This record gives sequence, C-alpha cells and structure tokens, in this order.
Amino acid sequence: MLQVLYVTSYSLLQVIHRVKTKSGRMILHKQAAAERDRREQVLRAEGDKRRAELTSEGMKISMTNESEGKLIQITNEAEAEKLHILRVAEGKAEAMKIQASAQAEAIEKIAEQLGKDGGHEAASLSLAKEYVKMYGEMGSKSNTMFFQESAGNAQSLVVQALASMKAMDNMPIGSKSIDVKTTATTETNP
Repeated sequence: MLQVLYVTSYSLLQVIHRVKTKSGRMILHKQAAAERDRREQVLRAEGDKRRAELTSEGMKISMTNESEGKLIQITNEAEAEKLHILRVAEGKAEAMKIQASAQAEAIEKIAEQLGKDGGHEAASLSLAKEYVKMYGEMGSKSNTMFFQESAGNAQSLVVQALASMKAMDNMPIGSKSIDVKTTATTETNP
C-alpha cells in the first residue's frame, strides 16, 4: 500500500551549530534574532489583517442592523400616522352624523311648533334675536358697521330676515349667491 504525505509548512525549533569562533557565534545569534523578528512581523501582519477583516465584518453587521432598525421604525411610524389619520376621519364622520341628526331633529321640532298658534310670531322673535346677535358679533370684530336706516326697529329686522329666507327658498338649487337690495348707512365706533 502506497501512502502519500504532503508537507504544507515547517519550522525549525532548534539549530545547533558547532562554531568554534566567537565571531561565528555572533553571526549565528544575529541570524536567529533576525529570523525571530521576521516571524514576529509576519505574525503581527497576519493579526492586523485578521483584526481589519473582523472590524470590517462587524461594521457591516452593525450598519445592516441599524438600517433594518430604521426601516422598521419608519414603517411603524407610517403605520401609526395612517391609523391616526383614519381614526380622526372616523371621529369627524361620526361627529357630522350626530350633528346632522340633531339638526334634523331640531328642524322637525321647529316645523311642529310653527304649525301651532303663535308659532310664526315665536319664530320671528327668535330670528330677530339672532339678527341682533349677528350685529353684536360684527361690532366686536370691527369698529365699522353697516346698518339699515331703521336698524333699531325690530319689526324691520324681522321683515328683512323673512325676505331673505323667502328669497333663498325661491333660489334654484346650486345657485351661489343671493341678491338682496337694502339701503345701508355707515357708522363708526371710536
């Protein structure tokens, strides 16, 4: 049976020279020290190379982990923002439904009350109050106000409000504006 032996590396552990002169021994010591220095440099270079490889690999893993972490964070933040927008929209829609239901109920009650005795007079009084309240709000926001010639006459205010309502009832659907002709004077508060 034939066996094959491969040698990949070798090292000399100890070399014994029989040198008789002092200068010969010195040369051998220098050669041995140079060989030790060379081996140390090779080992140090291999260690530096391995350290650089490991550092590079560590940086690569760190950057990959950081990138994946940021991606997860951005995805979570986007999902949270989407959910927030959805919840706000649902809340607004529900509020609009409740408000529309309340307004419809109020209109039904007003229509019911208008059919009773004195209902039209009560509606006229309520309308006049709202008209006066509107003038008060306009006055709090500006020092210039426009009044009718008979602004103090409640009956005139009610008539104007009812005329505006009738004009709106007669408007075609989708019309944008209403043309009401009134006489106005300007009064300035100091």
